Amino acid sequence: MIPMWSTFIVFSLVISAADTFFNLQDYSKESYVSTIFLLAKDALKVVAGSLCGQFLEKSRIRLSRSEQNFVLKLVICVGMILSVICPSLASQVEVQRLKKTHEMALIGDGELPMSDWCLAPLFGLWGLMEGISMRGWDEFFNYHVSKSMEDCGSEMDNKIPIAMGYLLSAICVSVCKGWFGDTLDQSLLDKYYRMITVLAWINLCWFFFVTIFYSTKEEEEEAGVELQEIKVEVIFVEAP
Repeated sequence: MIPMWSTFIVFSLVISAADTFFNLQDYSKESYVSTIFLLAKDALKVVAGSLCGQFLEKSRIRLSRSEQNFVLKLVICVGMILSVICPSLASQVEVQRLKKTHEMALIGDGELPMSDWCLAPLFGLWGLMEGISMRGWDEFFNYHVSKSMEDCGSEMDNKIPIAMGYLLSAICVSVCKGWFGDTLDQSLLDKYYRMITVLAWINLCWFFFVTIFYSTKEEEEEAGVELQEIKVEVIFVEAP
């Protein structure tokens, strides 16, 4: 559980970066714009989590236990891939914004550099990756613990990596404080997003390694259980 749990620390770092900086990129500086995007993100998170829950519930009925475990990892993997795409796209959006801001400064144009709707895909990816991965992790946790631990353990197990991710975010901002100026135009937010993207890529590779390790280990354990059951049946049949 701990290796799989560790993959959500960097995942939470991506969530923290989105939570901290996406609102700062509101070009019109109108509060209602950020509010609309945040509400849409939360709604998308709920819908994605609900659909994942229904999908996993059906797979629990139709699939074997090992197949259920594979599906759970696949769902989490989708969220992890989105956690790489989200900061990568945010970096590209910020590069384009800085480029247009520089061009407008040269020609003395006072219009907004970009439309706020350029941020919509970022908030959408944020909601999707959070809804899918967190629901997948809840189900994965419940899959590997006893029934008595499901209610009290899942919520606490989610909060710990999220808290560590936010702590890691604070450390990253402190280390990279040279990239942050007094205003957004004076900052190098695109470089920070690229750094987060690299960390997310490394985390995705770690996730694949952990997934393969867990699959091999579980197959060995299931084979051992099946062998033990066969031995018990043989002893029972041979007994006078």
